[in-house]
Amino acid sequence: GAFVTVCRTPRVLWWVQGGLDGLVIAAGEDGTVLRYRDDGSGTCDVTYVDGDWPTGRPTLWGLFGTGANDVRFVGGSVAADGPKGVLLHWDGTPYTRELVPTESATANLFKIARANDGLFVVGDAGTILQRRDGASDWERLPPPPLGIDSTLFTVSCSVEPRCVAVGGRSAGTMVFRDGD
Repeated sequence: GAFVTVCRTPRVLWWVQGGLDGLVIAAGEDGTVLRYRDDGSGTCDVTYVDGDWPTGRPTLWGLFGTGANDVRFVGGSVAADGPKGVLLHWDGTPYTRELVPTESATANLFKIARANDGLFVVGDAGTILQRRDGASDWERLPPPPLGIDSTLFTVSCSVEPRCVAVGGRSAGTMVFRDGD
C-alpha cells in the first residue's frame, strides 16, 4: 500500500516503534512523544516529557517498549549545556528518569534495543550500557577501542543474544556482542 500521513508535530521525530498494544509511539526533539492509535480511529496524541529540564527538554533519539505502558526513551542534547545521559521510563504515569553510571552521565544516548537477556543502550564515547533482566541498575560495559570514531548511533539485538552496534564520525564502525 501507499504511505499516508497520519500525524504531524512541529518537532522532528527521531525514532518509532509499533505493535505496542495497538499503539505506534514516536519520539524526537524537545522531549516530544507522539502516540498514534493504530485501530482506524486516527487518534494521535502529542505530548512532551515532564520533569525538570532547566536547560531545555532533551531530544529523544531512541525508544524501546514491551507495551503501551512500558517504554524506555534515550536521548540528550547537542547543546553543550543541554541534558546528557537521558534514560527515561514510561509506565503510564509521569516519566521516571533512570540513573546511568556516572561515566555515562555526560554522554548523549542514541538508541536502545533488547536481547533475550536484557536491554542495551549505545551513545557517545563508545558508551554501551546494559541492564540485565531482573537487575535494577544500568551498568557500563567496557567501550570498544574505536578511537576518534567512538560514537555508536544505533544498536540492534536478537534473541541469541547477539547485538550489533554501528556508528562513527569520519568512518563507519560496526561492533558485535555474542553471548555474555
